[in-house]
Amino acid sequence: MVMIKVVDRRDLRNALPTAEASHKFEGDDFGDIPVSFFWTDAPAGTGPALHQHRYAEIFVVQEGNVEFEVGDENIAATAGQIIIAPAGIPHRFLNAGTGVSRHVDIHPVGRINGPTEGLSDLKVPMIIQWGDLPHNETSARFEGWQYGGVPVSFFWTDAPPNTGLVLHRHSYPEVFIIQNGCVRFTIGEESMEARAGQIVVAPAGQPHKFVNVGPGRAHHLDIHTSSRMVTEWLEEPTEAERRTFTAR
Repeated sequence: MVMIKVVDRRDLRNALPTAEASHKFEGDDFGDIPVSFFWTDAPAGTGPALHQHRYAEIFVVQEGNVEFEVGDENIAATAGQIIIAPAGIPHRFLNAGTGVSRHVDIHPVGRINGPTEGLSDLKVPMIIQWGDLPHNETSARFEGWQYGGVPVSFFWTDAPPNTGLVLHRHSYPEVFIIQNGCVRFTIGEESMEARAGQIVVAPAGQPHKFVNVGPGRAHHLDIHTSSRMVTEWLEEPTEAERRTFTAR
């Protein structure tokens, strides 16, 4: 039997003292998971010092106004945008708004600043609009191979009640960041409900499915630890579910 890995945001270390909550998840702490991230809620006027990594970092801006400095470029980002800072390029960000900015900062490695494989060939920063991603009624799809070959992909999901995906599996781990709502997961033979502030890991090769049990919409970021999404359906998907993976 596979034990569902569930991580509570409050149990993660608050990595940036200037942030209300910038909790650090490192995949190596929870098994062989080649992705890490900061789950950041930053007060106005705060952000980290100038720094760089040996890999590209992907920022998913979900609320607020965030100013990025990436190399010689200055980027004013707002909710619904994705910013990619290339490997080896100094960068930093600042909450330039009056309220809290919320974003997930994805590092495609199991340990932040640790060894990396499958380096991206991205040389300049990228700005991606949510609306420019392939999307359907419930989610937008980012696949790293289309954006400089970064070795990570994700669904940016905003789903109404009673929607989700039927049983399927991947050859790599998938990490779900639940930001709002209540989602029931079945992984292997186990089922559980995850709520806002929790992280759920589906191990590589394990059958899994999920559904928003309501009563409201569910917002979650579903990270695939691969530059391309590869899915084996174990139950016949509905047309809407199939469109999640084929929307253009």
